[in-house]
Amino acid sequence: MKKYTLELVVFLSGATVMVFELVGSRVLGPYVGTSIFVWTSLIGIILLSLALGNFIGGRIADQFKSANFLSFFILLGAFFISATGYFKEDVLNLAIRHFSGIKLPALFSTILLFAPAGILLGTVAPYATRLRISVLEKSGRTVGTLYALSTTGSIIGTFAAGFLLIPTFSTSHLIFLLSLILTFTAGILFKGPKKYRLWFVFLFLLIMNLYGIWGEKPTSGTFIFDGNTKYSRVKIFDAINPWQGNDSVRIMKINNEYAAASFKHKEGLVFGIMQYYSKDSLFTAHIENALMLGGAACIFPQHFLKKHPQATIDVVEIDPDLTDLAKKYFGLQEDARLQMYHEDARTFINANKKQYDAFYGDAYKSTYSVPYQLTTKEFMEKTYKLLRSDGVAFFNIISNLNPKKNIFFRSQLKTIQSVFPQVLVLAVADPENKEMLQNMLIIARKTTNPELLSTLSLRAPDVYKHLIKEAIPTEDAYLLTDDYAPAEFLVNKLL
Repeated sequence: MKKYTLELVVFLSGATVMVFELVGSRVLGPYVGTSIFVWTSLIGIILLSLALGNFIGGRIADQFKSANFLSFFILLGAFFISATGYFKEDVLNLAIRHFSGIKLPALFSTILLFAPAGILLGTVAPYATRLRISVLEKSGRTVGTLYALSTTGSIIGTFAAGFLLIPTFSTSHLIFLLSLILTFTAGILFKGPKKYRLWFVFLFLLIMNLYGIWGEKPTSGTFIFDGNTKYSRVKIFDAINPWQGNDSVRIMKINNEYAAASFKHKEGLVFGIMQYYSKDSLFTAHIENALMLGGAACIFPQHFLKKHPQATIDVVEIDPDLTDLAKKYFGLQEDARLQMYHEDARTFINANKKQYDAFYGDAYKSTYSVPYQLTTKEFMEKTYKLLRSDGVAFFNIISNLNPKKNIFFRSQLKTIQSVFPQVLVLAVADPENKEMLQNMLIIARKTTNPELLSTLSLRAPDVYKHLIKEAIPTEDAYLLTDDYAPAEFLVNKLL
């Protein structure tokens, strides 16, 4: 075993780096989402940190050829990973309090939380290489072997994190486990009469991480569920309705944004956007088959089945764990008229051959992270084709009515208008407030009805008063396509 100690250290360090990077998305997600800006910050800062670590490690290894020096660097890396577990909320709250938008908070938080450990772990491969090289003629083989092991560790760490570790452990526990692994990795390198000094550091980190795992204080509030799925951080809790009234509601938050809510002691829909979805019959003659993208806790599909007792609804939800949570905590039951599909919404639409009377697009799990493939003209054309002759499509977008900020909303509107002949816009909260961030419901009909507005004013004045009557300018907006859809960049302008 001693013969391959350095190889083992390099392998474990490479694996730890990649797991730590992927866990970073769960650390940042509840505060700044998981948009392209967040991933850019994570990948860029980690790579920069590793490069700095490679440079520093190589320099120091030439001056101090000692396994204990390498042990100390690994222990320091373990310390900073553990510190991330203890101080991540403080750093992220500081970031979002002092910086606006997504980019700067993500960059600031990533530098503070992930760069120190990344730099220290970057020293491992070059330092281990210097320790291993004894014959110059075999240096190329040594360098190649150790860097291949580091890369192999990174590959295995990537798959282990995505397929096993993140869905199994809480974010905090996984961070402390990574620190523990590094602590023991450093321990196998201790050598010489003065190694007892390193054992003191080892014991300190051991206590620090074990306390982080078993001494963690319970989260404030009354969380029924708080954990990771394969795609998101999810919290479920009971509270007094935070939007309107004093009713008791059960809430699901995904990455710290409200994704679903249901009344605990009465029927009805909590979210205003869902209440307007339920006005679907105003916009099409009949509804027998419906499709919803984005199920979350499946609140609206359950309501739909009660409202339309003869109809069926297909729900596409990429995260099967959310469906399990909906069954456990939100009363979702097996029903022959409700069919769940656990796949990406765009791949479902691409392969779909079925026809529907109504379509509900609610697959945006975050204001910050918009799946661009669901915003494009090609997607809208496929949605148009799956509707029957007088079908209707509903698209839910978070925005305001200020044309200086709502470029994404207006681009989405322009894209939908390029496909559907009749498009209406409804401001769910307040159509007069231009600055309020609110649900904007875009209603797209496959056929044109010139009498629709006058009919709505008589049949549903409550809906009519929330419609945007004046034309919304789209001349400077983008026509979003599969080839070019900078959705997250446009959303960032709003935020």
